[in-house]
Amino acid sequence: KLILLDSLLQENHAETNIMTQNPKRDNVWKHQHIWKTIFSTLYENKLNDDELPPMWIQFKQEHFRKDDLQGVFKDHAALFHRQAQQTFNDHYHESTICDELICRMKNDAVFKNEEWKTIVFSIRDRKSSKLDVHLTVPIIVGGQTKFMNNDELEEKFMLDHPDLFKKQMSIPSQFFYDDCIEGHLNRNALSEMMGKLVMEKR
Repeated sequence: KLILLDSLLQENHAETNIMTQNPKRDNVWKHQHIWKTIFSTLYENKLNDDELPPMWIQFKQEHFRKDDLQGVFKDHAALFHRQAQQTFNDHYHESTICDELICRMKNDAVFKNEEWKTIVFSIRDRKSSKLDVHLTVPIIVGGQTKFMNNDELEEKFMLDHPDLFKKQMSIPSQFFYDDCIEGHLNRNALSEMMGKLVMEKR
């Protein structure tokens, strides 16, 4: 089974005591904590191992160890600012079990969204494999179905979008807007014309 992103982003509002009745503010809060939420969901995942790919199995609470987090901060030190590294080291040495370490990190404002994103990606990639060059997907080209691998898809994309990496493009001599049918006929002109017709009929 695949883990859908929607299920990863679900969160118990009662546990946070931070969520408000303001939907806009709630969305901002979720966006700022999205990767911590994803890590927590993966860590607390109750699905059986045989239902998950290896990259997600390693996140589960029964498999996860303090040393896994220490390895991330050690192997990817350049991706963490100094305060985050120092704070992690303090939490690591003060925690006796992994649950305690993760709880300390989740409640520490030093570890922001980018830190949690780096943690999730780094651990995931330990069990990720390279994309199979022989793996293809069906693509409709010229009304016909053609099977393409990743390299062929990238090549086709670049051919379809030749100006993608151009820094500057010429400015057109004329601009056309959605509300223009002819140069002299736009929404304002139509409204004015219809108003005159109504007045004349009266």
